[in-house]
Amino acid sequence: MIEEVPDVIAYGVTLDGEKDNKYVKGVRICRTCRAVVSKQQYNIEAATIPAFSRIYQALLRLEGQIEDDLPQFQELVLNLKNGTHSNPSATSTTAAARKSLLDRFHEYDRLAKRLRALPCQPGSSQEKVQIAVSTRANVFLQKHMFPLQTLPKMKQLAKAATDTRRPRPRDPAAVGTRSSLGADARRSPGSTQDRRRANAQSNLTEIRNEIRRFMR
Repeated sequence: MIEEVPDVIAYGVTLDGEKDNKYVKGVRICRTCRAVVSKQQYNIEAATIPAFSRIYQALLRLEGQIEDDLPQFQELVLNLKNGTHSNPSATSTTAAARKSLLDRFHEYDRLAKRLRALPCQPGSSQEKVQIAVSTRANVFLQKHMFPLQTLPKMKQLAKAATDTRRPRPRDPAAVGTRSSLGADARRSPGSTQDRRRANAQSNLTEIRNEIRRFMR
């Protein structure tokens, strides 16, 4: 319930321009209506907040979100490159995290440009503040976007993860040569054959070492 107070109650506030110093009439509000009125007052005050303050607060919120998400994204990329989590689900998660970060960087840049473009008097303190905030925003973007741009594309990360867990194919020529040399080493009798056997065994060892190196 809201009711006007009687004329006999004065709160010490007079109307401007009144010669007889008439007092402003007040109101009495019950506890139930007080919450409603307070909410309406809050909404009115929120609508009158300057654009600079609203944009600046949005910039600060985005900065916090980006700084929180970057370490997690870098850990996902590192695990994907090393093959620690190289399944399709991990690749999709990393791709989604990258897109989310890029979207936030884009929104951050848009807000910074919008703040800088707010109308103000040239040379005023407001213009200096807007220039300072815009410069700081550009430094923030350069600092945090450069590592993101130097990372390989998601397709390259996925291919590297697949190659890490996929065994390398055997070289048919090397395997065939090893089998041939092994047969020669087993078939060569006599002194001449002993030398051939030794050479064949030596070549077989070299081929095996080469195959091991290739398979690593």
